[in-house]
Amino acid sequence: LKREKKISDKLLFNIIPDSVVDRVKQGQVVADGFQSCTVIFARVHGMQGDTSSLSVFQTLSDVYYLIDDRTTHHGIEKIKTVGNCYMAVSGVPNVSTYHAEKAVSFAFDVLAVVDMYNKKNGTNLGISIGINSGPVVAGVIGQMRMIYDLWGDTCNVSSRMMDSCPPGHVHIPLYVKDMLEANAADGDDARVAAKPSKWSQGGQRFEAPKLVFIDRGTIDIKGKGPIHTYFVSPDRSLDKGPSFVVPKSISSMGLHSMM
Repeated sequence: LKREKKISDKLLFNIIPDSVVDRVKQGQVVADGFQSCTVIFARVHGMQGDTSSLSVFQTLSDVYYLIDDRTTHHGIEKIKTVGNCYMAVSGVPNVSTYHAEKAVSFAFDVLAVVDMYNKKNGTNLGISIGINSGPVVAGVIGQMRMIYDLWGDTCNVSSRMMDSCPPGHVHIPLYVKDMLEANAADGDDARVAAKPSKWSQGGQRFEAPKLVFIDRGTIDIKGKGPIHTYFVSPDRSLDKGPSFVVPKSISSMGLHSMM
């Protein structure tokens, strides 16, 4: 019985944030409002073959495995994957002053992960990342195959940022740019460098990369109308490269041995 309970608890901790597991086990309704967080949507492009094929599934599994590692590193909460889309959030359920900076740093790592995966495996994958900040409601849905999910317009806009983003970029609305450049350094009209913020995560010290914003102008976002948006990227003149290694194939680690 103890062994079964241990297995059950492990499954819960894998699908629900640690801070809400006890509430779920006690039968409580979990629905919490958060006034400020940052939602991230990412879509993988360039997979070969039918989207329902086993090879596509394995490729996505490999890439998602690597992205999952980056969520842990940056203190980002993975929400779910739907096909070739990955959803995550910064600042939920653990509130963070630097949720936008953490989300952007995570997004840059995701771009680097995909680039390094391509080099290791001879693939040509791309990834589009949309980010938006604002209020959400977060909670646990259902009793069977429950999921910790998010609701709110913040999520909708983040998803639209991804939809209108070409592969290899991080796409944000003006509101997020304003948050990130609160202490902006001097810059011209098209490119504005923002001073980095610092925080601690998992016993490590982090510093957000110096940022460059590229004005995309006002674009029409489905369901929202005209929104002024930007691409955000790290200042490459200060780039030391990612501090992680991507293995050539996650499949070789036995993750797909059941197939």
